[in-house]
Amino acid sequence: MELIGSKASPYVRRIRLQLENRNYQFTEIDVLSQEGQSTLLKYSPTRKVPILIDNEKIIIDSSNISLYIEQVPFDSTLNNELILINDATDSALILLQLKKFSLDPNAENYFSKNHQLRLHEILFYFEKQYKNTEKDLWNKKEQWLFCLLDWLNFREIYKWEDKFNHLKSFYLTNSKREICSSTDPRN
Repeated sequence: MELIGSKASPYVRRIRLQLENRNYQFTEIDVLSQEGQSTLLKYSPTRKVPILIDNEKIIIDSSNISLYIEQVPFDSTLNNELILINDATDSALILLQLKKFSLDPNAENYFSKNHQLRLHEILFYFEKQYKNTEKDLWNKKEQWLFCLLDWLNFREIYKWEDKFNHLKSFYLTNSKREICSSTDPRN
């Protein structure tokens, strides 16, 4: 298997965490370069990462790749929670683009505030879940949630740590995992 993507992408990182202890090749591309865009277009008209190639199969989108890797029965609760994490990540990415392209660098317009509120509500949903959690959980949901929280810190998009103590504890505990260090986009 080959996973194509950007090292800094939270969508790619969540698949890298899920592929821990599996034999695969990671091909890093610069998604903003001409070469990177050509590579993306070769496999997907959406030009988004990640892309998984398994023999003759090409799987796009982290949600599809995740399901393909696990090949488990449909779990509506888990899938709904993964969609929440995906939507929060999408909102964060939109906020980053608005900032990066100087469209709303201080996140002051209604559109930006709406995405910040969306992030807040989704994180609040997970904050309540981790309130009474003493167990060391590290399944797909936790991997995706960790990637979101770490990416928010990495890109300095949304200051969440002072608002969500249980998520902060979850984050700090899982930050110590070797797979989290080896996939850290800061390295």
